[in-house]
Amino acid sequence: MLILKKIQSNIEIKKMEKGEIEEYCEEKGNSTEGEEQQSWKLINSMVCGEKDVINKIVEFDKENVDKELNEYYEKNNLNEKKEVKEIEEEDDDDVFDKIGEENEKKEKEEKKEYEEENEEDKLFAELISNDDKEKVVDFCLKVGRFSDALIISEFNPELHKKVIEAYKEKNWNNKKSLVSAQHLLNNDFVNYVKLVDLEDWKHALYVINVKAQVGVKQALIVQLGDRLLKTNKYAALMCYISCGDINKVVELWIDKTLPIKEVVERIKY
Repeated sequence: MLILKKIQSNIEIKKMEKGEIEEYCEEKGNSTEGEEQQSWKLINSMVCGEKDVINKIVEFDKENVDKELNEYYEKNNLNEKKEVKEIEEEDDDDVFDKIGEENEKKEKEEKKEYEEENEEDKLFAELISNDDKEKVVDFCLKVGRFSDALIISEFNPELHKKVIEAYKEKNWNNKKSLVSAQHLLNNDFVNYVKLVDLEDWKHALYVINVKAQVGVKQALIVQLGDRLLKTNKYAALMCYISCGDINKVVELWIDKTLPIKEVVERIKY
């Protein structure tokens, strides 16, 4: 049974069934504005058992990410531009011309001019010729040739892992967003929630919802809400609503700093 308790001076004065709750939440949503209005709409969604409550909160999905990615490519001229050539009918002369062009291209490739090599390049080549992959990899890591090190260690799992860890240590561990990404790759959501920027709480809520296992989602979202509580009570409330932690919702809604006085409680018999 779902019961709505309207709290006033800590005295319960009204109880409502599910249908009444839906009607009441809809009425409150239409009569309020801003954050309070969104709160009532989300509570209504939760009462009705809708599965996309979190998506309504975060307004974030894969399509948005793809859109941002395409915009980034466009802005930085990273989109591949394919030249469309018209297909023309070839006569005999065209065929011989094409053969001549191919021969000319082949000659140019044979006369290819390589970039000037430095001492490091020559030493790298010499080390490879000695067939001591571990020594080659150590050299690459010391001089920052991580791409070469990954290629050399490709068929040696232990050595390959060493290269990856060294790369992360140098290029990832001093950037908060990349450390967060590493936690996600390792499915370490507890540390992800501890580290994530609270300004990005909506994205964090989305990530937990789509990536974390069902059994730990609620605890992780509550953890995020608890972090938000000191600086953004509304965001904390959204987290508690999305995971159905009614006790946390109650604690916030009877807080004098928030205008909302009605509370939804889920009771199981």
